[in-house]
Amino acid sequence: MLVLKIPLNFFAEPSIRVVSYVAPDSDNLQVWQNIANGRKLEDFELAHVTDESFFNGQSKDTVVIFRYEEEPIVYNAQYDADQITAWVLSEAYPLIDELGPKIWQRSVNSKSPLLAIFVKEVNEETFTLTKAVAKAFKGRVLTSYSASGQLAERWGASGKVLPTAIYVKWAGEEPKMVIYNEEGVAFDAETGVAFVNEALAGTYQGYKKSEPIPAANDDAVKVIVGKTFEEIVYDKEKDVFVEFYAPWCGHCKKLAPVWDELGEIFEEKAPHLVIAKIDATANSYPETLDVKGFPTLIFFPADNKQGVTYNEERDLDSLKDFIVTHSSRPITNKEDL
Repeated sequence: MLVLKIPLNFFAEPSIRVVSYVAPDSDNLQVWQNIANGRKLEDFELAHVTDESFFNGQSKDTVVIFRYEEEPIVYNAQYDADQITAWVLSEAYPLIDELGPKIWQRSVNSKSPLLAIFVKEVNEETFTLTKAVAKAFKGRVLTSYSASGQLAERWGASGKVLPTAIYVKWAGEEPKMVIYNEEGVAFDAETGVAFVNEALAGTYQGYKKSEPIPAANDDAVKVIVGKTFEEIVYDKEKDVFVEFYAPWCGHCKKLAPVWDELGEIFEEKAPHLVIAKIDATANSYPETLDVKGFPTLIFFPADNKQGVTYNEERDLDSLKDFIVTHSSRPITNKEDL
C-alpha cells in the first residue's frame, strides 16, 4: 500500500507496519516505491510519508518499523533498496511467533531452520522461555511456540513430555526433524540453547520415539521398535526384510497374514534372514529411509544396509522370489519354499 499521508486507522490493529519518510522530489521516493512494489515485503503493511508536517518526529530518509504496542525500530543508514529490504526482513518479524502456516512458509522460502517449542499452554511462562532461546539465535533460526502435543507427536516427539522442542532443518525441499531428547534433562532456556547449538552443528543425538522393547520377540515375524531399529536392521550378519506399517492402514491389515506366513516359511530355511515389522506411526526410524506410504517394504541385505525398496505385488510368491533374488547368501532348497 502506497500513500502520501498515513490514514488515522493505519496503526489501529495489531499488525506490522513499515513506513518510509522521504521528500516528495527525492530519488529515495522512487527507491521506496520500487521496494514496495516488489514481493519481498508483502507480509507487511507498507506506507510512505512525504509531507514533513506528518513526520511526527521522524527524520527524513529513514524507514521505521511499527509493531503494535512496541517501540518503533528505525533505519537511518544508506537508503539502498537491497539494504533496506534485508533490514526489514531481519527486524520486522517478531522475535517469536506462534507455530503456523506463516512462519512455516517463511522457513520454506528462506530455508532458514525453524525451532518449534511445544508447551502445555500458551502463557507468560511460555513467552519467557521461548524468547530466552530465540534471543540466542536471532537472524539464524526462526523460533516458534505451540501448545499442540498432537503435532509434536506427529513430528517425532512423544507428545507426552512438555515442554520440548523440535528443530527443523532443510535438505533441499525436504524438512528434517531433530527431536529434543526428552528422556534426558528437562527442556528449559539453558538446555534449549544447548540443543539448538548442537542441532545447528549437526551433532545432536535426537530423541528416538519408541514403543517399549518387547519382553519376548520369538514369533516368526520380529517386532522392531525405535530403540531396537539399528540393532536389528543394521546387523551385518543378517538380511532383514522390514514392513513399515500403520495400525489403521487397510492395505497393511490385508498384508498381515501374508507377512506372517512369509516369516514362518523362512524362519528355519534361511537362518540368516529376519522378517520384521515396525509400527512407523509409533516409532522413529532413520530419516534417510524413503517411507512415504503404508505399507512400505524395504529389504536390507547384510551387505547393503541402504536397503532395497520392494515395489512388486504383495502376494506370497512374489515376496518369496524377491527374497531369493536379493538374499546376500544363496538360499538352497528353493523348491521347498
